[in-house]
Amino acid sequence: MKKILLITVFLTALSSCSIEDDINIETTLVSISTENEFTPSTTGKNVQRGSLFAWISEMQIVAAHSGGYISTTDFTLVANGTTGADTKFFMDAVMIGNNSFTASSKTTETERLETAQVPISESFTTTIANLKARNPYALYTSTNPVNYTILPGTVQNVSIPMRTYNSRFIALFTTEDIVGSNSGNIVTITTYVNGVLYGPSASCSKSKNATFYWSNKNSIAGKSIYFKIVNNDRGTLNTYYTNSIVLKASNTVKIRYTIKDTSFSTTPM
Repeated sequence: MKKILLITVFLTALSSCSIEDDINIETTLVSISTENEFTPSTTGKNVQRGSLFAWISEMQIVAAHSGGYISTTDFTLVANGTTGADTKFFMDAVMIGNNSFTASSKTTETERLETAQVPISESFTTTIANLKARNPYALYTSTNPVNYTILPGTVQNVSIPMRTYNSRFIALFTTEDIVGSNSGNIVTITTYVNGVLYGPSASCSKSKNATFYWSNKNSIAGKSIYFKIVNNDRGTLNTYYTNSIVLKASNTVKIRYTIKDTSFSTTPM
């Protein structure tokens, strides 16, 4: 015998602290309740997004029965109020008995590894806020399979903890007391990840600040990032290296580097 399951997905909102932001689904729960007898299986469904994060495009729930039967349902998230879309998550054809439940997500967000210049007239907080407002690239999976025995004729709840290993890094480079001969690109910044040159270089000057934004499949927990800063001080090249920062899961780092003629400073944003 098989059952149809009603699935409710709960995701927490973004929270903030002085240095790092949680992308934050590390303790997300997918709650599943049995409801009604088996109906013909539907493996792909549209479901209204509700409160799910905008960067999550699909959710997949898999129930693997101990006897070998596997039920998989893919849910495509659509806008609230979409005609014909379910307002709740229903998973079909889950076998009565012991099942191992797992969950995962997909995203249609663009992977980004980029630098840019912004005018010095734009405030530091505005620049950082504009970058932070982008949807991150983040994928979520269940922390471990959840074993649960599905019984006939009873309402049950299955909670599946989920997490992401993705992280995000946002940096702003500004100048202070620079005495270069002109307002050209007198400061050059290059990025190193795990000790290897990575991504495009950036440049800033007396008239332009520089930004660095990294959110893609490679920006995951455990990666180490630092910057090499070369200040062309009237023909003299002053080279600095920032401290390495190790990325954490479900987290955004926001930081400002201020370059002076013979030194630089670091400010969490």
